[in-house]
Amino acid sequence: ATCADTQVLITTLGGGTGPTRRSVYDDPRVLANARVGPGTTRHLNVVRETIDKDMGSEPDLPQWAELSNDTIPVRLGKYFAGEYGSAREAMDDIAKAVDTVMAG
Repeated sequence: ATCADTQVLITTLGGGTGPTRRSVYDDPRVLANARVGPGTTRHLNVVRETIDKDMGSEPDLPQWAELSNDTIPVRLGKYFAGEYGSAREAMDDIAKAVDTVMAG
Protein backbone atom coordinates (compact mmCIF):
# COMPACT_ATOMS: atom_id res chain seq x y z
CA ALA A 1 0.00 0.00 0.00
CA THR A 2 2.65 2.49 -1.00
CA CYS A 3 1.07 4.03 -4.07
CA ALA A 4 0.28 7.69 -3.45
CA ASP A 5 -3.48 7.37 -4.02
CA THR A 6 -3.72 4.47 -1.57
CA GLN A 7 -1.74 6.37 1.05
CA VAL A 8 -3.96 9.44 0.61
CA LEU A 9 -7.06 7.29 1.06
CA ILE A 10 -5.69 5.54 4.16
CA THR A 11 -4.45 8.81 5.64
CA THR A 12 -7.69 10.72 5.13
CA LEU A 13 -10.06 7.91 6.09
CA GLY A 14 -8.25 6.60 9.13
CA GLY A 15 -6.10 9.50 10.17
CA GLY A 16 -3.10 9.06 12.39
CA THR A 17 -0.88 7.52 9.77
CA GLY A 18 2.35 9.03 8.53
CA PRO A 19 2.65 8.60 4.77
CA THR A 20 5.87 7.19 3.36
CA ARG A 21 5.59 9.17 0.13
CA ARG A 22 6.60 12.82 0.26
CA SER A 23 3.96 13.78 -2.33
CA VAL A 24 1.15 12.62 -0.05
CA TYR A 25 1.91 15.35 2.50
CA ASP A 26 1.17 17.99 -0.17
CA ASP A 27 -1.84 16.27 -1.73
CA PRO A 28 -4.90 18.60 -1.70
CA ARG A 29 -7.08 15.82 -0.25
CA VAL A 30 -4.70 15.41 2.69
CA LEU A 31 -4.38 19.17 3.20
CA ALA A 32 -8.18 19.51 3.19
CA ASN A 33 -8.38 17.16 6.18
CA ALA A 34 -6.07 19.27 8.37
CA ARG A 35 -8.83 19.97 10.87
CA VAL A 36 -10.13 18.59 14.16
CA GLY A 37 -12.22 15.47 13.60
CA PRO A 38 -12.13 11.92 12.25
CA GLY A 39 -9.50 11.33 9.59
CA THR A 40 -7.60 14.42 10.62
CA THR A 41 -4.30 15.15 9.00
CA ARG A 42 -3.53 18.28 11.02
CA HIS A 43 -0.56 16.54 12.69
CA LEU A 44 1.23 15.73 9.44
CA ASN A 45 3.07 19.06 9.23
CA VAL A 46 4.80 18.15 12.51
CA VAL A 47 5.50 14.61 11.28
CA ARG A 48 7.02 15.92 8.06
CA GLU A 49 9.12 18.53 9.86
CA THR A 50 10.45 15.87 12.25
CA ILE A 51 11.38 13.60 9.36
CA ASP A 52 13.06 16.44 7.46
CA LYS A 53 14.96 17.98 10.36
CA ASP A 54 15.37 15.51 13.19
CA MET A 55 15.47 11.98 11.82
CA GLY A 56 18.18 10.17 9.97
CA SER A 57 18.00 6.77 8.43
CA GLU A 58 21.51 5.81 9.45
CA PRO A 59 24.22 6.99 11.79
CA ASP A 60 26.57 9.69 10.60
CA LEU A 61 29.66 7.49 10.85
CA PRO A 62 32.30 6.92 8.19
CA GLN A 63 32.42 3.27 9.29
CA TRP A 64 28.67 2.72 8.93
CA ALA A 65 28.86 1.14 5.47
CA GLU A 66 31.23 -1.55 6.72
CA LEU A 67 29.31 -2.11 9.95
CA SER A 68 25.87 -2.31 8.34
CA ASN A 69 26.86 -4.33 5.27
CA ASP A 70 29.43 -6.70 6.71
CA THR A 71 30.31 -6.64 10.40
CA ILE A 72 26.83 -6.88 11.91
CA PRO A 73 24.80 -8.82 9.30
CA VAL A 74 27.48 -11.50 8.77
CA ARG A 75 27.55 -12.25 12.49
CA LEU A 76 23.77 -12.17 12.75
CA GLY A 77 23.61 -14.65 9.89
CA LYS A 78 26.02 -16.91 11.73
CA TYR A 79 23.86 -16.65 14.84
CA PHE A 80 20.71 -17.65 12.94
CA ALA A 81 22.63 -20.49 11.31
CA GLY A 82 23.41 -21.83 14.79
CA GLU A 83 27.12 -21.01 14.74
CA TYR A 84 27.03 -19.36 18.18
CA GLY A 85 26.19 -21.07 21.44
CA SER A 86 23.83 -18.30 22.52
CA ALA A 87 22.46 -14.90 21.61
CA ARG A 88 24.73 -13.41 24.26
CA GLU A 89 27.80 -14.96 22.58
CA ALA A 90 26.73 -13.55 19.21
CA MET A 91 26.08 -10.07 20.61
CA ASP A 92 29.39 -10.07 22.47
CA ASP A 93 31.16 -11.01 19.24
CA ILE A 94 29.30 -8.27 17.34
CA ALA A 95 30.25 -5.71 20.00
CA LYS A 96 33.90 -6.77 19.82
CA ALA A 97 33.89 -6.58 16.01
CA VAL A 98 32.21 -3.16 16.05
CA ASP A 99 34.81 -1.90 18.53
CA THR A 100 37.55 -3.15 16.21
CA VAL A 101 36.07 -1.39 13.18
CA MET A 102 35.52 1.81 15.14
CA ALA A 103 39.10 1.78 16.43
CA GLY A 104 40.33 1.77 12.85
